[in-house]
Amino acid sequence: MKKLVMKFKDAAGATKSMTISDVKDGLTQASAEALMDVIITKNVFALGPDNLTLKEAASIVETTETELFDTEA
Repeated sequence: MKKLVMKFKDAAGATKSMTISDVKDGLTQASAEALMDVIITKNVFALGPDNLTLKEAASIVETTETELFDTEA
């Protein structure tokens, strides 16, 4: 599974992270930055007086799951 992890700075200078699961293949830097710009501009996640103000970083994290057993199967 791929996840997009985005890091922002808020007005107080603290780093805030946001993760989106099940990211499609082919996600580009430009599209990740555009999403982050919308999140900041539209103030999607109101954090009181310390709203998100700057993009800090974005990365795709990919995990692999290996099932060892399943009692439901």
